[in-house]
Amino acid sequence: MKTIFLMRHGETLFNVMDVNQGQCDSPLTENGINQALAAKEWFKNQKIHFDSVYSSTAERACDTAWLVSWMPYERKKGLKEIFLGTKEASPNSENPEYPYGDYFVQFGGEDLDAFTDRIYGAVREIAREDTGETILIVTHGMAMRRFLRAVGYRQDGTGFIGNCGIVQLQYEEDTFEVRKIINPAGTAQNINILGKFCGKRDVERLTSEQLQKKYGIAQADVMVLFGGSILAGGDILAEAIKEKIAKRYVIVGGVGHTTETLRQKVQNEYSQIRTENLSEAEVFSRYISEVYGCQADFLEKDSTNCGNNITYLLELLKENNLACESIILCQDATMQNRMDAGMKKYAPDIKIINFASYRAEVVQKEGRLSYIRPIHGMWDMDRYVQLLMGEIPRLTDDENGYGPKGKDFIAHVEIPEEVKKAFSELKEVYGEKTREADPHYASK
Repeated sequence: MKTIFLMRHGETLFNVMDVNQGQCDSPLTENGINQALAAKEWFKNQKIHFDSVYSSTAERACDTAWLVSWMPYERKKGLKEIFLGTKEASPNSENPEYPYGDYFVQFGGEDLDAFTDRIYGAVREIAREDTGETILIVTHGMAMRRFLRAVGYRQDGTGFIGNCGIVQLQYEEDTFEVRKIINPAGTAQNINILGKFCGKRDVERLTSEQLQKKYGIAQADVMVLFGGSILAGGDILAEAIKEKIAKRYVIVGGVGHTTETLRQKVQNEYSQIRTENLSEAEVFSRYISEVYGCQADFLEKDSTNCGNNITYLLELLKENNLACESIILCQDATMQNRMDAGMKKYAPDIKIINFASYRAEVVQKEGRLSYIRPIHGMWDMDRYVQLLMGEIPRLTDDENGYGPKGKDFIAHVEIPEEVKKAFSELKEVYGEKTREADPHYASK
């Protein structure tokens, strides 16, 4: 049995220019190089080592093969992209609606069935003749789609495979089996899709002007900061207090899975603030007092998870006779959507204004993920991804989720197809790297 990784080249100049790129060629862009390095990093993390590497004769494929493997590779003409005749390098806008069929034949282009036979034959020849067990083959987008069709695999939608997209194949007894499709070059984009979905912000900035414009109020009745380990949340609360964004301010959080991290971060950065044995609400209270000279009106110090964060908060509001028609919720961005859904379940009549404590934008450079802008007290990247990926199963309203069809902890959340796709692609890159609920902090 052999494992074959069939891979598309990185982004090219012609891809950016949106022109037809069959057998004509153009160089990899800087982004294309980064995509190849991201794929290299994925193979490295998966501990995959190639016995052999093959490439289409096109420069864009050869450069990708070298960047990914740093190994000698063999060029194969049979792996070239489809020939488009006189339509080579013409604007994509002139093409008919996809699928194109044999549209290009009238311009001297290659017959689609003949092209399919060529690309399938080239891959099969490598699989048959190469004695290695793990093989990398770098080719092109249309070539990969036609190969998948030839082996009977049907993709959703148009079947487009992104730059540096990878199809993992198993080859045995002259038969190919598609094991999975991976998109390591799209990892940063997919993380950002999940981050935006989980980290809801209903206003662009937390100002009286924005509240007045969208909700017709200059102040919310209550603003709540939920505990976590990201100091940016304390910064936002302090600014809101100074700007009189709400009539009352509450910090919610007992001792949970992020508490010790928060204690250490505050202690390390502000040695004068003692945090030992404090709840998250108490740590943030000391933080905004020491650093900003302001304080919240109430602290809720007993809740241990997103569920009782909400229920204990509502009990506190009731006990203190705090009228609350509008409330600003500020939570770690990975959990903001779930906090909103929890409030909708237990207090459906309150106007909720979401403002996640940070907005993280991730970029991939030289094969590694990093934040575009620094965030005060931010998670390391692996933890951030783990938290985001853990949220999607929780928010999914099925028998395993937290919605009405499952545990019934939160109101129904509609998950867009784009988010589902991003989550699915990230699972292929990270595996089942999600944060499991810690039973130590379950509601009593």
